[in-house]
Amino acid sequence: MVEKYNVKISNNFYKQSREIYNYILKESVQNANKFINKLEIQIKKIKKSPSAYPPLTNFPNKLKLYRYSYVMKSFKIIYKISGSLIIILGIVHKGRANSEYNKIRKIH
Repeated sequence: MVEKYNVKISNNFYKQSREIYNYILKESVQNANKFINKLEIQIKKIKKSPSAYPPLTNFPNKLKLYRYSYVMKSFKIIYKISGSLIIILGIVHKGRANSEYNKIRKIH
């Protein structure tokens, strides 16, 4: 039997994705819209199979509850699996410092 998951998206994720969108928008409307479309597709993939993506190594994560998925090869969607709930915590550029991960870690 396939387990069904519910998705909760944090305000932090909305804030970060909006900042990324606005940054990309300065250079290209087309690429900014592509970013949003790819983001929506990737969240649907995470919902369908959250354990298919690798555990996050920047968090204390013995139970492998925290995971990430790339979108557009440069951004990591950070999420937590809690039973049948997937909590989308944030999105960061793969080259960002650990301080960005620490901000997300404080959310949940």
